[in-house]
Amino acid sequence: MTLAHEIGHYIFHNRQMGVLTRVYPEDNVKTFEDPEWQATAFAGEFLCPAASTHGLSVQKLAEKFGVSMDAARQQKKKGGSFSG
Repeated sequence: MTLAHEIGHYIFHNRQMGVLTRVYPEDNVKTFEDPEWQATAFAGEFLCPAASTHGLSVQKLAEKFGVSMDAARQQKKKGGSFSG
């Protein structure tokens, strides 16, 4: 998960290389604009696509995709919004 998260930073924030990507409370950015949120969302989808979670328990997701229970749980929550 950590490696996928860092790959997400590289893909989405490559133009900012050499500059730490940080968001401070006073910046008042929307959640989806937060670079940490973006990298974590990418990592989750890269490792365990939310659309693939339908009909699988958190335990089965963790086993199938080789992710932690926490990562599987987060993706399972996201998967609830997909119909297919």
